[in-house]
Amino acid sequence: MYREAISLGLQRLRPNTKVMLVPENVLDGQVEDFRPHVLVRNDSDGAIPEWLLGDVVCRVEVLYTDSMDACISIDGRSYTIEDASFEDLLLLLDEAEKLVLG
Repeated sequence: MYREAISLGLQRLRPNTKVMLVPENVLDGQVEDFRPHVLVRNDSDGAIPEWLLGDVVCRVEVLYTDSMDACISIDGRSYTIEDASFEDLLLLLDEAEKLVLG
């Protein structure tokens, strides 16, 4: 449920940034066709082979804990935001958009 709410909120607040909700076992081919800037997924979805990621700039994995932790991968860096706020995620979208635009 978190990832659906996050994805929808991000899409509405940053309509120029392509956000893709990534459910289990549905990724094959969709990234290449849609070319999202940001993927939102659950950490329980399993690892994604790099060749399926195409030109994705940022990945947000919602961690299943008692809080809203998120593992972020952007521009070759990976880190965890503990108890991530929506503002944190919007800042990530802004950074991803800057990377896309060069």
